[in-house]
Amino acid sequence: MAKESGAFKLLAGLLIGAAAGAAAGLLLAPQSGEETRKKLRKEADRLRDELEKYSNDYSEKAKKAKND
Repeated sequence: MAKESGAFKLLAGLLIGAAAGAAAGLLLAPQSGEETRKKLRKEADRLRDELEKYSNDYSEKAKKAKND
């Protein structure tokens, strides 16, 4: 149970940090709206890939723990 809680906290922290970073970036961005949207899209793709990686890692660990 403790490992699951740690995984949840990690993912929650990543999401909260990403949201805070995105909000700060929007508020402090010196570029045009189009440039900002491109940067946000690129960052969202990067975060999606990172979360997918973590999700797959934890899924594999959960399957292994279940089999053990």
